[in-house]
Amino acid sequence: MFPLALLNATIAGDIVLLHFDGTNGSTTFVDSSAYNRTISTDGSPTISTAASVSGGSSLLLQGWPGTQDGLIATIPSNGMGLVTTKTWTIEGYVKINAATHDNAGIVGIFSNRPYEYVGLYYGKFRVGNVGLTEYASEVAFSGALLSTSFFNKIKITGDGTNIKLYIDDSLILTVAYPAWADTSLPNSLAFGRGFAIHVQGGYYDEWKAVKEVI
Repeated sequence: MFPLALLNATIAGDIVLLHFDGTNGSTTFVDSSAYNRTISTDGSPTISTAASVSGGSSLLLQGWPGTQDGLIATIPSNGMGLVTTKTWTIEGYVKINAATHDNAGIVGIFSNRPYEYVGLYYGKFRVGNVGLTEYASEVAFSGALLSTSFFNKIKITGDGTNIKLYIDDSLILTVAYPAWADTSLPNSLAFGRGFAIHVQGGYYDEWKAVKEVI
C-alpha cells in the first residue's frame, strides 16, 4: 500500500519540454511534455541543424540588433507554482552567437510582458517584485561565462526561499525569493523577445520547466 500522502500528491514532472527537433528551417515547435503547451512566436525563430546538444537540431533565434526573434510556451494559472514555496526548475542549453549587451534576453518566466517573475539576460539576472511591475532584484554577472564556441548548460531553481542561477553546474548567483502574490497570472516560458527588450541570438536546445511534488 502507498502512503495516503503519496496518493494525494502530484509527482514531479515536466511542465514544458522542448527538444527543438525538426528539419532545418522549420517553423514548427512542439512541447513534448504531457501538456502539449501552446507555442507562439515573435519574429522568425526557426529550427536549425547547424548546432545541437542532442537530436541533431536546435532553436535558432536571431538577436539584437537583427530581427529580434522570440518563442513562448504558455503555462496557464500559476502552472509553475511560482507563488508557492514549492520547488521548480528551468534548465536547458544555449550557445550564443555573439557577445552582446546585458539587456539581451535569453530565457525567463514571465506574465504578460513586461511582468517578469525571473529573467536571464546576457550579464544580468532579474527577479520580479510582488506586483511584477518592477524588479525586486537585478544582479550583474560576467557575460563572459557564456560561450560562442560551445553550449552552456543553464539551470535556474526556486525553492521558496532562494532563486539560484547555475551555469555549467556552477552556482553563479543567489537571489532572495520575493512574495509573489497574484496566483491568477499565467506563467510563460519565454526565449528572447517574449520578455526582453532585446534578444540574445544563438542556438537553444533541450529546455524544460519542472515543478516538483505539490
